[in-house]
Amino acid sequence: MNEITDSVQKVNDLVAEIALASQEQSTGIAEINDGLSQVNDVVQQNSSISSSTASIAEDLSAQTVQLHNLMGKFQIDESQISSELVLQENLKQ
Repeated sequence: MNEITDSVQKVNDLVAEIALASQEQSTGIAEINDGLSQVNDVVQQNSSISSSTASIAEDLSAQTVQLHNLMGKFQIDESQISSELVLQENLKQ
C-alpha cells in the first residue's frame, strides 16, 4: 500500500511541476506577445514617418524644378560680370 501511496505522490508532484512549467511558459509567451506588439507599433510609426518623408521629398523636388525654371528667366550680361570682376580685382590690390 505504501508503494501505491508513494507512486501517487510522485504522480502528484510531477503534475504540479508540469502545471508550474506550463504557467511559466504562459507568462513567457505573454511577455513575447507584448514585445511583438511594441515592435509592431514602432514599425507602424516608422512606416508613417517614411511616408511623410517621401511626400516631403516629392514636394521639395517639385519646388526645386520650379525654382530652376524661374531662375532660367533671368538674363545676365556676361560682359558686365567680366568688368565687375576686373574692377573687384583692381580694388583688392
